[in-house]
Amino acid sequence: MKESTVSVIVDDGTSQTLRLSGVLSEWLFASGFWSEVNEICGTMFDQYEEDEASPDIVLVIQQEIDKKASGLRMSTEPKFEFVRGWAADWTPLKVSANTEDVLEELKIFRNFLDAGISTTSNAIFSL
Repeated sequence: MKESTVSVIVDDGTSQTLRLSGVLSEWLFASGFWSEVNEICGTMFDQYEEDEASPDIVLVIQQEIDKKASGLRMSTEPKFEFVRGWAADWTPLKVSANTEDVLEELKIFRNFLDAGISTTSNAIFSL
């Protein structure tokens, strides 16, 4: 599974980068997260691409992270499964994820963006 990275330039001019696990990265695409962001913002965040987001788009991404986290918190299941792609014979490639682990990583992702959005710099998403 492909991991993603998010980078921001902080106030002192240095770059900070967060690596998202393959599970979170794949789930964000499989769950329609990036499609929702694209629809709201008129952007084209796509898998295996690098895209830049202005602070106003980062704010929308944070709001969408909050929605995904809220949905996961409502689950009573300790694990969930999703389809991350398809094999050559069209067999679904399924991933099992621990709900609490994904919630924790969403929290880290959101907090990272929150720290970066206080600057006027854009964020770079390598998805």
